[in-house]
Amino acid sequence: DDRAGNAYYGVMDALVPEGGPRQPSAALERGMRKTARGGISELYDQAYDTPINYASPEGRKIEELVKRLPSGTAAKAVRQATDQMIYDGMPNAQILATVGDNGAVSFTQMPNVQQLDYIKRAYDDIAEDSRDPITGALTSEGRFAAKIARDIREATKEAVPVYAEALKSAATDTRTRGAVRTGATLLRPDTTVESGIEAVQDATPAEMKALRSGLINQIEHVTGNVRAVASDQNVDAREALKLFSDLSSDNTKRKLQF
Repeated sequence: DDRAGNAYYGVMDALVPEGGPRQPSAALERGMRKTARGGISELYDQAYDTPINYASPEGRKIEELVKRLPSGTAAKAVRQATDQMIYDGMPNAQILATVGDNGAVSFTQMPNVQQLDYIKRAYDDIAEDSRDPITGALTSEGRFAAKIARDIREATKEAVPVYAEALKSAATDTRTRGAVRTGATLLRPDTTVESGIEAVQDATPAEMKALRSGLINQIEHVTGNVRAVASDQNVDAREALKLFSDLSSDNTKRKLQF
């Protein structure tokens, strides 16, 4: 029991050197949701106040992108973005766009940074809504929505550099909570290396922090189970070995490296 306990706390001290209590993933998500509602950082305010030069190559790239938004989701994303901006008390909340009978969206005035950011968030929401609650995997529709959100984000970052700085400093509510869930499911055998890498490679520093929090919680859960089994001589040690193998497989190591 002493050896199991020492090994357990040694692992956790290595992961979280500063120590202190850790919250379950669900509690982390609730806390991050509350923080996200507290307001927008100064960098976001600066980004929202920065006009986009639609005559520049970066501006034309955004214009071409919004024209290609698929009719199946564009109307929903624009409506959701408008509703969220109105609820958040944002200025310029009304996106000037018309929706055709086929669901296609035509912008009568090109969106500003704030509107683009909220449209991106709406596509993040669409992607997260498709996530499997057990495996954490996105459906094909969810991956497509996530790709659109990523393309809008990257194009806006190129046109307005301060928006890139804002993304580094703070993550949106949806992306942060999604990162916690991704971290909590990263070690599962049914989370492939490819999907794990995909989840990590485009994360902002704030999202990576949330992802690591979810990951550490999951490691603590696994090692806690190993400790409980190893200290009970009436339980077959193979059960402890199986739990430990979840952390030490080659695929897990590759996902953790990324």
